[in-house]
Amino acid sequence: MDARKLADLLRTGMLRPVYHGENGLRTLRELARSYQTISKDLNRVMNRLKALYRGWGIACSGTQVYAARYREEWLHKIPHAGVHRRRGGCKHRDSAARVLAHRRFCRPSIQKRGPNAGRGG
Repeated sequence: MDARKLADLLRTGMLRPVYHGENGLRTLRELARSYQTISKDLNRVMNRLKALYRGWGIACSGTQVYAARYREEWLHKIPHAGVHRRRGGCKHRDSAARVLAHRRFCRPSIQKRGPNAGRGG
């Protein structure tokens, strides 16, 4: 349909209004997109952290490597002194732990909404 046809339909009153939904649906989409982005970022950081340990030949299965309470124990497994010097500047591990905790807390509420949330069904 071109602009001339639309103009004719508008002039003759043949166009009907279209419901575009509420802002709540837009907010839900933005939240879902943000959640997906954070999840991907977290996955990248977690993979990078495990790759660091595997690069040193240190087995690191499970999720204990991400826990803040085991951080010192895991850092001492790396024999290189430079790693211990820069550990104060490693913010990825802290943010990964925070995001992981947030993800565990928020995931059920997002999944309850479902794909048709805000659409009336």
